[in-house]
Amino acid sequence: MKAALILSMAIAAVLLVGAAGATPGYATVDLGTLGGTGSYASAINDRGQIVGSSSTASGVFRPFLWQDGVMIDLGTFGGDWSFAAGINERGQVVGTSQTSSGEYHAFLWEKGELTDLGTLGGGFSSATEINERGQVVGCSTGPWGQYNHAFLWESGVMTDLGTPATDYSCAAGINDRGQVAGTSISNTFSAVVWHDGVSADLGSLGTGTGETWANAINNRGQVVGYSAIETGEFHWFLWEDGEMTDLTPDSTSFSPSGPAAYDINERGQVVGTLNGPTPNDTYAALWDHGSLIELAPFSAGQSSANAINNRGQVVGSAQVAGNSHAMLWQPAK
Repeated sequence: MKAALILSMAIAAVLLVGAAGATPGYATVDLGTLGGTGSYASAINDRGQIVGSSSTASGVFRPFLWQDGVMIDLGTFGGDWSFAAGINERGQVVGTSQTSSGEYHAFLWEKGELTDLGTLGGGFSSATEINERGQVVGCSTGPWGQYNHAFLWESGVMTDLGTPATDYSCAAGINDRGQVAGTSISNTFSAVVWHDGVSADLGSLGTGTGETWANAINNRGQVVGYSAIETGEFHWFLWEDGEMTDLTPDSTSFSPSGPAAYDINERGQVVGTLNGPTPNDTYAALWDHGSLIELAPFSAGQSSANAINNRGQVVGSAQVAGNSHAMLWQPAK
């Protein structure tokens, strides 16, 4: 049964013509699903391995690993809802899985084995990224109550990155130097970098303490995310060496409902979502040193670019026959 499903996924991963919007210089590949109607891709490594989440024929969501046209189910801890969020060059995958008791726990998948990373003492944890050293970051609840704290997991030990018990924090990305990017809240949401037990606030594009979220950090220490400006709208930002730069083109309309920069590679290329002319709708976009490319034009329906590798391959999701499908945008050679 599984062999037949894998074969059908390999056949389904075909080049789209118009369905997700044609982008000059890029081929759009529909990664298919695990038998259900919807899927989305979260991360891609330089080997072209892609992870994300997909619905099955029974309607539950499972984490997947896609490679060379084949999508496989990574399994769960017994619950119905799980997703994969990050992958490194060794093929180690991290994400979140529902347990049979209904809790959600961070997982590490490697060579067919799913490992529960535990929590900081509460009933919830979620892993967002893993680096080449096998260090995992995310957020978890603890004995203090409902608030999430950012964590760093390494060699079986989950460490609280440190925020007051009444405050929220979550780690979104980690580079190979062990620098962690994420968001912390006290009076407002602030983009931060944790390293060697010290956290640094990255500031804001707006005056004062405008809401700011950090989503990724590369090995050069460049951080991307989104920040509120004086009008309350959100813009993409690139932070480097203490300076935050607005990447938003002046002609683009933004609102607080969805625009965000989600990932950056070692070449400084940034991917994320931009707002279209209709409220609450977004489209996938790539920023490349001042040039903005619509990977899936707004006219093609809601889409998102979630990750980019060092080969310039981008993954995310786009509309296919009214459903969201995991997508790979492959640059022309």
